[in-house]
Amino acid sequence: MNDAKVKIVDYLHKVSNVLRRNWKEFQSARKHIGFSIAMYGLVFHLFGVMGKRYYQKLEQCAYERYIIPIHYDDNAQLWENIPQKGPIWVFWWQGLDACDIPLVNACISSVQRHAAGRDVIIVSKYNYKNYITIDDIIIEKFNRGGIPVTQLSDIIRMALLSQRGGIWLDATVYLTQDIPESLSEYPFYSSQSYRAVPEAHWTIYFMGCGKGNPLCSLVYQAFINMYKDLDDNPEYFMLDVFLMAAYRHYANVRKYLDAVPVNNPERFALGDQLNKPLSSLVLPQEEYINKLTYKRAFKMSADNEPTVYNALLKGEL
Repeated sequence: MNDAKVKIVDYLHKVSNVLRRNWKEFQSARKHIGFSIAMYGLVFHLFGVMGKRYYQKLEQCAYERYIIPIHYDDNAQLWENIPQKGPIWVFWWQGLDACDIPLVNACISSVQRHAAGRDVIIVSKYNYKNYITIDDIIIEKFNRGGIPVTQLSDIIRMALLSQRGGIWLDATVYLTQDIPESLSEYPFYSSQSYRAVPEAHWTIYFMGCGKGNPLCSLVYQAFINMYKDLDDNPEYFMLDVFLMAAYRHYANVRKYLDAVPVNNPERFALGDQLNKPLSSLVLPQEEYINKLTYKRAFKMSADNEPTVYNALLKGEL
């Protein structure tokens, strides 16, 4: 099979997976949340329209069903600052020894180089229980196939940050500078998202907080409440939905999230240049968080010289 046919087959396989996921989420949402919201979600995920209305309705439903029963007292919460030498959590479910994706290995190596004295802990299916306690309902429904790994990672993310504190970085984040010590001046830290649908004031692939963080604890418990009620995942961006519901309804959540300064606004710049010659690389000096993806084809050379991707794999950026 030639390269063109391989790319077509790969593309069709990805489309098929997305359609299956969308249909499964629609069935779950229709059964447990209601046909109207489920239909808005299906239309948005398939055609990219009515997204704002869909997420507004889903967010309100999530707040009423899964957050209000927690009886969260916004004024009684203690927000501790991010520990100066707290851990950096990186999630790779299969374990790093089983990772055969060069870009992911390069990203994790960059985090280890720029951790600035923090412990870098690779969280996997083999060791996550060493660090957190997860409600049995989550593990039960994950083992039955109701919770996909991507959503399990969201739940583990909230559990780690609430029970342990520290910084969460996705395995596809590449660091080009040390994590700044100034993060310890904040009880919550992330990069602002410019995505409108679903709306967000954070990026879930880079989040930091102190141990016992009220927001992460609240969202973790909201996931527990949801999966006591549902057997399947109703929405891919459910973590953002819960975070936005908390942001809208609790003044202190808004205060601490809005206090985070603008940072890493060009975090996709490196990813956009990976297939270009290394000599052409332009990277803003203030960027240290670089969000990449391994779901594309990369070249080792261009115009008779190494590419940015080539240098990235060697740890030269």
